[in-house]
Amino acid sequence: MSKNYRIIQHAIHRTTRYALLSLICALLSACAVVSEVPSDADAAIVATTNSEAGASASTAANPPVPEEIEFGSFTEDQLYQAIISELGA
Repeated sequence: MSKNYRIIQHAIHRTTRYALLSLICALLSACAVVSEVPSDADAAIVATTNSEAGASASTAANPPVPEEIEFGSFTEDQLYQAIISELGA
């Protein structure tokens, strides 16, 4: 085979590979960008969430008294050390 034939064959192979990769990326991105029209149930959820946010804003002026937290058989320091050691791991 001639040198030019191998160069052309390599270029076609590379172009095909890039075209296939581009096609796969385009298909994956199309799957990720699916927009959905909100239904009436979704609108009700948003409305409920907004009304709850308004109610919580009014209670922000008078915050509830925090209850005593029970840690079971562990002390607060033991739990703190366990959390810190897990975050460091």
